[in-house]
Amino acid sequence: MPSDARQKMIQSAVTLLATRGLDGTAFSDVLAHSGAPRGSIYHHFPDGKDQLVSEALGFAGEYAVAWVARYAQTARRPTPSGLFAHLLEYWRRELTRHDFELIRRQLRRTPGEPLPSIRPLAEELRVNRNTVAKAYAELESQRVIETIAGKGCFVRANDTPYKKTVRLELLTQVVDEAVVQAHHLQVPRGELVRLVEERFETFEQARARAAKG
Repeated sequence: MPSDARQKMIQSAVTLLATRGLDGTAFSDVLAHSGAPRGSIYHHFPDGKDQLVSEALGFAGEYAVAWVARYAQTARRPTPSGLFAHLLEYWRRELTRHDFELIRRQLRRTPGEPLPSIRPLAEELRVNRNTVAKAYAELESQRVIETIAGKGCFVRANDTPYKKTVRLELLTQVVDEAVVQAHHLQVPRGELVRLVEERFETFEQARARAAKG
């Protein structure tokens, strides 16, 4: 089974290739996006960029097949036009998620700390200014950040900033990705469910130990 770091690099390559193209995607970009340790990319992909791109395309193909199957199973009356719209919606969500994830990473700050203004952040992340503005507006509506007139945007001091519906929506996206990745890795449904239960149990045990000091 592929290592976690290797799989993350493949998934990051898929996203970056879709948003920046082949010439605009370098190994350093994949490392930064995936969070993989430096030097690991040639360990996992000894044949270089061609190997990474090839495996990324293969993974994207598997992902697309899974989405087609999902459409066929959930649509009342599957049609070619409906499938096309379904795939367009997937890519719209994927590209939006990519841009929002870049922005979210920039917001890992302590409560009260100021956030970068829209234009510099958009230029740094190489995304549209409207995307940053939309992300800020969405985060403010969810009370994650606040805008102070004449001063800018700041992280709010909240323990759980998201509404329940938003938390469930965000979690659903993560679960969907895990399901598709399990399909790609040929992990049966039962094993995936057991793995989730085991990881949840491990998490609760770790929290209990931390609470005891």
